[in-house]
Amino acid sequence: MNISQLSQKLAASLYDYSNGDVSISKLRYGIETILTGFIKLGTFFGISLYMGIFHEMLIALVTFIPLRLISGGAHLSTYIRCLLAGGTWFVLSSFLSQKYLTEVSVITCISAIIITCFISLLICIKYAPNSHGYRKIDDVKQKKLKRLSIGFIVIYFLILLLFVYTE
Repeated sequence: MNISQLSQKLAASLYDYSNGDVSISKLRYGIETILTGFIKLGTFFGISLYMGIFHEMLIALVTFIPLRLISGGAHLSTYIRCLLAGGTWFVLSSFLSQKYLTEVSVITCISAIIITCFISLLICIKYAPNSHGYRKIDDVKQKKLKRLSIGFIVIYFLILLLFVYTE
């Protein structure tokens, strides 16, 4: 049984308790989102504990979650692709920050921050927020969420620069 099938069965069971206030498909979507989120976090934390980069992974996840909630994040065609892409991104960024951040010059670090911020802004301007599934966004809300996403990236950029200059 896969996650979608399990979510469907759980949603059908919960539907009886909802008094018809919510559809089975919305319940299934919510349950599937929760289950896949726990699987993803468990996988990320397990790998990071094994590699000795748990603190860096935790910081990466905590700083990324607000932007992900506002922008909707990227959505790949299958869950396994999402898990692999997200896992690769978080493990790689956590590993690199632990192993090499203290070994590079300030100018290299600032250059990496500027390049990352620029790329993030381009992606955000082109794709955020992501409207999908049960999270359809009207034009007014989309413009507001795009501004918030851009604002978060700029704030993160400034905070990173502040940390580099105070080190």
